[in-house]
Amino acid sequence: MKKTFIVIFLSCLAACGTYKSISPTQNDVDRGATKFPGLTLSQLNEGKATFESNCGKCHGLGRPFNVSVNALEKIMPEMAAKAGIDNEKSDRVLKYLITMKIKGTK
Repeated sequence: MKKTFIVIFLSCLAACGTYKSISPTQNDVDRGATKFPGLTLSQLNEGKATFESNCGKCHGLGRPFNVSVNALEKIMPEMAAKAGIDNEKSDRVLKYLITMKIKGTK
């Protein structure tokens, strides 16, 4: 039982460390603008900063990239409310996550 707990603990610890900060580029803006017309690099960077400073307080940062776009769109309002993020910041986080998720699937 103790060995099982240790293995699970180490697996969880490793999973928390899998997030690698992804800095958006103009290529990301161009790709994201197909879904979000008018998207800017500044918006993506603000979304990234808000995501990294707020979302990691409750769960691992890598997890949002492992869920579908539909799931992100559905859960974001609830997560933003829990984190105390206003609608504008929430929108930028969502655009960052979806844009960077699209990058990972291509």
